Amino acid sequence: SCVGDTTPVEPCNAPANVTATNLTHESAVLDWTQEGTPDSWTISYKKGSADTWSTVETSSHPYTLTNLEAETSYSVYVTANCGDDESENSATITFVTLPNGVNSYVLDNTAVYPNPTTGLVTIQNTNVSIQRVEVYDVYGKLLNSVEVNDNTITLDVTNFASGVYFTRIMTENGMVTKRIVKK
Repeated sequence: SCVGDTTPVEPCNAPANVTATNLTHESAVLDWTQEGTPDSWTISYKKGSADTWSTVETSSHPYTLTNLEAETSYSVYVTANCGDDESENSATITFVTLPNGVNSYVLDNTAVYPNPTTGLVTIQNTNVSIQRVEVYDVYGKLLNSVEVNDNTITLDVTNFASGVYFTRIMTENGMVTKRIVKK
């Protein structure tokens, strides 16, 4: 009699909890959690408005996605490759790269608090006057623009849906983008 191979086949699980961190004007560090031990992963990404996805294969994570365009919204999902099998796609996440010429001096001296917030959020720069603050959603849509000409501004995001927003802070010494989480 012929006895079949009874070794259980490990399922090819989809990656979970995909994140994009350490954003610059041209790169993002992608990471995720993975059940099981796939041979590699395929990262699929595209600019927000594009129809076609680009892919890159990697055998380790975190993975730094490079050669991105500044101030651009990207969508990303990850697929696990297990031998001849491929997992379902992870959930798709969206992130926005930083603008060119982000001034670390401005970045280091700009505070956004409380963050996460339920309503009011204060933006403060200890060294330079803030000229304008713009608030964008994750898709890059401008939601609010405020002329400031002071070191401190308080924004009211009470009516915003829960989620992540980006605030672009223009100062006389450059511009910085900070993330706000609305609870």
